[in-house]
Amino acid sequence: MIIFFDLDGTLIDSTQPIITSLRKALESYDFKLSDEYIKSLIGMSTEGMFETIGVSKDKVTDIVKLYRQNYKLYYKDGTSLLEGAKEAVKLASKHAKVGLVTTKSVYFAKEILKDFDMFDDFSVVVGGDEVKYCKPNPEPIYKALSRLKGSEMLEISELKKEFDFSKIYMIGDTLNDTEAAKAAGVNAYVTLFEYTDMNTLKQSCDKIFKTPLECVQDILK
Repeated sequence: MIIFFDLDGTLIDSTQPIITSLRKALESYDFKLSDEYIKSLIGMSTEGMFETIGVSKDKVTDIVKLYRQNYKLYYKDGTSLLEGAKEAVKLASKHAKVGLVTTKSVYFAKEILKDFDMFDDFSVVVGGDEVKYCKPNPEPIYKALSRLKGSEMLEISELKKEFDFSKIYMIGDTLNDTEAAKAAGVNAYVTLFEYTDMNTLKQSCDKIFKTPLECVQDILK
C-alpha cells in the first residue's frame, strides 16, 4: 500500500506566508488581489499562480525567484500543522509507504517536514519544481512511484507492472489533487480546507473527510 499526501491545505496551513510573499514579489506591479483570490490559486505551480494573475511570461521566472526569496523569510513563523495531520502521517507510515506530492518547491517541502518532525516518515518527496507538469497532471505521482523504484521516471507501462494501483491513494484538498489522482489511476481522497468549497469537491470525489487522519483511517479499514 502507498499513501501520497499533498502539503498545503492537507498537512499544513501556510496561507499567510504565501499571500505575503506573493504580494511582496508583485509590489512593483499594479495588481490588486484579494486574499480570497490568492487562496484560490494555492495548489497551482508557483509559475502557474503568476501566469494566472496576469504576469507576462518573460517576467515569471524573475518574479518566482523573488517570491521564493520572500517565502524563505516568512514561512517558518507563519506555517502551522492542520488538525490530524501529524497523526495521519504517523499512522500511515506504520501500514504503508508514504510520499509527499506537492506543487511547493522540494526545498521548502522537505524543510517543513523536518520542522514538524515528519521527514523520516516519508519514503519519497516530489516538489513542483522537479516536474515539467504539476498537478492536476499525473506526472508528479508517476515520478513519486518511479523514485520508490530507484528511478526518476519509469514508463507508465512499467509502473503498472511494478505497482498495484488499486492500493495507491492520493490525499489532497483541491481539484488539482483529485484530478491528478484520477489521471494517474490511483484512489482520490479529500480532506477539507478553505482553498476549495465542498460542492466543487463533491463533483470530483466522493471520499471526502474533515481531516487527513480520517482519510487514513478510512483507507486502513
